[in-house]
Amino acid sequence: ITGGTVSSTGNISALGDIHAGGALTGASLSVTGGISGGSLTVNGTASINGDLVATGKVQGSSITDGTATLQGGNLTGAGAIEAATLTTTGNAKIGGNLEVGGEFNAGTLASRIDANNYTAITGGKVISANFKNDLMTGETQASASTFDETGSNVWAKDDESIGRSSLTADGISQKLSDTGDNPTAYAERAMSQGSDSKYTIADTVRDGDNTNVASQSATESSDVVTDAGGNTSTFRQRVDAILQEIRNAAGTESSSVEQKLGSITGTVTDGTNTTSTEQTTTDITNTAENGTITNTAKNLVNTATENMTNTVGKDLTTTVGGDMSTTVTGKVTEDYKSDLETKVGGNETHYVAGNQTNTVSGDRTVNVKGTETENFNAQITNVKTDQRTSVGGNQTNIVTGNQQNTVSGSKLETVKGSVTEKYGSQETTVDGDQKTSVGGSQANVVAGDQTNTISGSKTESVKGAVTETYGSQSTKVNGNQSNTVEGTLTETV
Repeated sequence: ITGGTVSSTGNISALGDIHAGGALTGASLSVTGGISGGSLTVNGTASINGDLVATGKVQGSSITDGTATLQGGNLTGAGAIEAATLTTTGNAKIGGNLEVGGEFNAGTLASRIDANNYTAITGGKVISANFKNDLMTGETQASASTFDETGSNVWAKDDESIGRSSLTADGISQKLSDTGDNPTAYAERAMSQGSDSKYTIADTVRDGDNTNVASQSATESSDVVTDAGGNTSTFRQRVDAILQEIRNAAGTESSSVEQKLGSITGTVTDGTNTTSTEQTTTDITNTAENGTITNTAKNLVNTATENMTNTVGKDLTTTVGGDMSTTVTGKVTEDYKSDLETKVGGNETHYVAGNQTNTVSGDRTVNVKGTETENFNAQITNVKTDQRTSVGGNQTNIVTGNQQNTVSGSKLETVKGSVTEKYGSQETTVDGDQKTSVGGSQANVVAGDQTNTISGSKTESVKGAVTETYGSQSTKVNGNQSNTVEGTLTETV
């Protein structure tokens, strides 16, 4: 169809193309193929069952697919948006989750609920703060942290306590304490690098005036516990020594144990008195100059492979509940400067394989309530001054061999009772005078012969009667003989 205006009250169908140099208007336009032209203006609604492809712009007051609407530069109601790159010149508000499969780059990333609850990330620097006031319990909880190129600082607190942690290149510190500006109860640890590049660790626990401070380096560690009164307990350790000590605040009383490679020394002092025990690789020394050393055990064994010396300044008491045995293979020397008293409840036996010498500078008294028996192969008794022997009962002397008594001075024997002497034979030699006085009767019985030889004179004075009976008598007078009878003389032959 060519020419001017084509009007139709019905449908217009064309097998080929319809070209219009001007406007093509109608109630509706149904096209099964393509529509091409400079522009397409639709005053009503354009319904497109297929795709709408535009090589230029698609413009309108709004564009919608029924769910999402693009209007006035804003896109609303969109479910999912996919794009290679999404760029906004203003703010982007996301009502749901934001998922990033790659990197999320921002100069500052902040999550803020309010002024007391937020996290801000600026490059590598992170600042966080948290605050909560529990309306049910009334407890307040808060925490904050910072992290930057110098390290990190973290603290957290509630109504009762606060915990702090700090990390830098030169030190690490942690502290848990009561709340307040100057807490008196806390526990803390500090790890630091000194100016000499030496590393140390210090731990402190405080409860009021009581403290426990522990320090540690590569070469030494120590722990000091101090109470409110200033009394201390110390433990110090090095590779060559270990010290344990308890000391009062004044420093006058203490007890300590010091251990070295070659010795262990324990010392206790009250400022005036001191006891100690020292042990080396060869010796053990116990010292209690003003006190007592007590050993208590079921069994106690002392063994000295060489010498042993016991020195007692005052008294020594030894009590043995059972048997006591002492064996000495060498010489025994006992030197008692004062008295010696020995009491034996039972029997006592002394055996001397060699010689025995007893020297008594003063008096010696031996009291034997029972019988005393002495057996000697030989006996020599030297009494330099007087000797007195008192026998309360009978005395019997038995000499199986010879007996010789030598008296350089006078000899006096007093017998209040009878004296009976029996001799196998008797020979009496008196170098000087001899006088025999008999207070009562005297009877001489000679079973054999009797010879009396008198080199000098013999005088016999008998105040009473003399009766002599002889079996036979021979009288020889080499000199003169004088018989004077003042009374009657009767001789019967």
